[in-house]
Amino acid sequence: MTRADLPTGTVTFFFSDMEGSTRLVQELGEVWPELLADHDRLVRTAVHRAGGVEVRTEGDSFFVVFASAADAVAVAAESQRAIQDHEWPGGCTVRIRIGVHTGIGALGGSDYVGLDVHRAARIAAAAHGGQVILSETSAALSERLLPKDTSLRDLGKHRLKDLLEREALFQLVIPGVSDEFPPPRTLEAIPNNLPVQITSFVGREDDVAAALGTLESSRILTLLGPGGTGKTRLSIQVAAEAADRFKDGVFFVPLAPVTDPDLIAPTILSTLGVAPASAAVPPRDQLVRFMSDKEMLLVLDNFEQLVEGAGLIGDLSAASTHSRFLVSSRIPLRVRGEQELAIAPLEVASPDSDVDALMKNESVHLFVERAQAVQPGFALTAGNAGAVVELVRRLDGLPLAIELVVSKLKLLSVEALVERLDARSLTGGPRDAPERHQTMWNAIAWSEEALSDPCRRLFARLSVCVGGARLEEIEKVCAPDLGLELFDGLSTLVDSSLLVADRARGRFRMLQVIREYATERLAESGEAEEIGRRHTFGYLDLIETAAPELTRRDRKTWAEALDADHDNLRAAMARCVAAGDADSALRFAWSMWRYWQIRGHLYEARRRVDEALAMAGGDPRRRAKAIEALGGITWWQGDRDACTAAYDEALRLQREMGDDREIANALYNAGLMEAFFRQDFDRGDEFLEEAMAIYTRLGDEGGLADVHWGKGNMALIGSNDPRDGVPHLEKCIDLYRAVGNVFGEGWGRFELGEIYRRLGDYAESRLHFTRGIEILYGTGEISAAVFFLLAFAALSVLEGDELRGARLGGAAWALGERSGVDLVSIDSARIEGVEKETLEAFTGDLAEAYRAGRAMTPDEAVAFALATDGASATA
Repeated sequence: MTRADLPTGTVTFFFSDMEGSTRLVQELGEVWPELLADHDRLVRTAVHRAGGVEVRTEGDSFFVVFASAADAVAVAAESQRAIQDHEWPGGCTVRIRIGVHTGIGALGGSDYVGLDVHRAARIAAAAHGGQVILSETSAALSERLLPKDTSLRDLGKHRLKDLLEREALFQLVIPGVSDEFPPPRTLEAIPNNLPVQITSFVGREDDVAAALGTLESSRILTLLGPGGTGKTRLSIQVAAEAADRFKDGVFFVPLAPVTDPDLIAPTILSTLGVAPASAAVPPRDQLVRFMSDKEMLLVLDNFEQLVEGAGLIGDLSAASTHSRFLVSSRIPLRVRGEQELAIAPLEVASPDSDVDALMKNESVHLFVERAQAVQPGFALTAGNAGAVVELVRRLDGLPLAIELVVSKLKLLSVEALVERLDARSLTGGPRDAPERHQTMWNAIAWSEEALSDPCRRLFARLSVCVGGARLEEIEKVCAPDLGLELFDGLSTLVDSSLLVADRARGRFRMLQVIREYATERLAESGEAEEIGRRHTFGYLDLIETAAPELTRRDRKTWAEALDADHDNLRAAMARCVAAGDADSALRFAWSMWRYWQIRGHLYEARRRVDEALAMAGGDPRRRAKAIEALGGITWWQGDRDACTAAYDEALRLQREMGDDREIANALYNAGLMEAFFRQDFDRGDEFLEEAMAIYTRLGDEGGLADVHWGKGNMALIGSNDPRDGVPHLEKCIDLYRAVGNVFGEGWGRFELGEIYRRLGDYAESRLHFTRGIEILYGTGEISAAVFFLLAFAALSVLEGDELRGARLGGAAWALGERSGVDLVSIDSARIEGVEKETLEAFTGDLAEAYRAGRAMTPDEAVAFALATDGASATA
């Protein structure tokens, strides 16, 4: 097949192969060649009749292109009918899977390159034997020209294993051919968080195969190599290919922003949606326990700065024998059971190869594909092949270096790029650095040197952002005295491949190896201290702006924004502690605590707040608020001694300082603590009455709402007649609504629902529980779901549906374990009839329902709780 024979422009790609061909080869032996010849003849006849062009065949697979989508679909239908109706040797059954996708037919040598050809191959791989799957583009172009009596069935959107954006898939329904299949073999079929990629994965077939093979027999596989070799992209692709093997999911854990080994476990837990359990259960122990019965693949990316904590991975491997751990690192972990796989740069081609041979070389193929993204008309030709080979040779076949240099094709020809490379000698870096590290560093340097001075300053300054940043924070940290319009500078860095723009989230980030280089440039600039200071106060401003919003209507949006910048917030607070800036550390402690509580980071919260409080100095007012934060954290952890000590101390300090509003707030906290933890309801009521008097004098409706909530709560747990609490809770709900506090309104609904449940008015109880969980879980609070699910469970039991109660109880306790909400276990908060020990003792159908509940996701459990059709708990 020559280049001239292949159509270009918009074409339709057709991929097919035989399902289970390896098994058939083994079973049929000498008969296999006859079967394969029949298969090839049937498919080829259909292809040639419709004017398709065979690009290549390999074993039992066909790669064909068509001028129109309708022709490709007609061939798919005819091929499936012919394969089904044929009498095969030995009476065996043969099934083929077919994928059809329409896109740009871009050539590199005498073969197609680019995203569309990769996507077509992945669509075929998602099909089952006997099935034809079309992309949305092919479906749209062919739907009015389908073969007689055929139709299209919408399969929904799916993420294919090329890891690009989700693709709408359609099945061709062919009369007389089976049309019932399992879901497509895509990433939708398995829990995962594998990141979307913006470019296709090129080459590395041998490395992928080696990694997959090693994961079959080894629990820990470490991909080793210097920065820029493509370890991260390879690990993500291996995870996608292996996803079918792990029923509990495949999860990518980015560790580049993490420098503290103590944060490895919390970071993994957070990625898995599991928060550390409590002050008494370290995240490490919680993670080991959680993973013990799982069958997962964890991809731990950029581990080199955390090798001191590698023992955790060994512990996880020993505890979770069905799980696997795929690590990318520049150095080995040195733990038991680790297998190492060295990842070399891409193979560099021989300069005397012809164009077709060169396109089979991985480094050349990568260059051509990336070049076409920058310059759509680019093609490898006899005229430029020598320059391309020399270019990738000079770049040592390092994928990241190739991608950096390719961006310059917007301005220079390949030949000019080679001349520039020769002029600067990419291996002229520090003599004591590994050669390939020199090459990578100098490739980045060449991209940096092409920038204007202001743009270089921006590049260096951006290195202070950990895990990327929003435009708002970049403006505060990097833009002052830059001498450059910020957006122009960011655009230039993105165009130069020195910065990645996440347009969907409005964020910018650097690849780790580029950030390391930029960090060195920042240190050399003399600006590191000032930019670090701006980073600290930029993120302090963010959290202090966000903190009051975490109880309001937009709390979910703000919490998600803080999720994205948690590593920046950690880094900023750590910088304050390291610098001895007690005031700022205390401000972080107070402002962060509600976020940490909402997201279940209670163990980390307590460690960081304790660290801030251990510092000498600081404004007494800020210290008092940080102590209050410690009280709040330990309240949710159910740590009676620590909570009472913190709230006692906060009240003492506020009385000394004399700010009435703060005194009232401390009285409210202390009043609740007296009732919950000391069971001293009289003293608790005294504190609340004093707080109410102050808030009344100040006209503070939010504070009065808190006090009424506290009084209603105390009536629930300490009064002989829970009805005493109803007026207070109704009042607090009205006041919380008036000031926009949805957090308070939701919890007011919970307490009111509990009162009516105890009074036997189950309809009224359900109404308040429903409204409360919609408010709190709907605005992103997992901890609230624990209490509400238990309340719904108790209500179901009282209404006579024990199976439903057992299932909801199982969901609640499992979520409590994952979110670290131990408050639900203390006597004052206990919900009778659905205690954990009660549910754990169930047998038979009740035990089965309880186990089913424990396996539910939070979304599933909440939806089940809100269902009003009385669906069976075992359905």
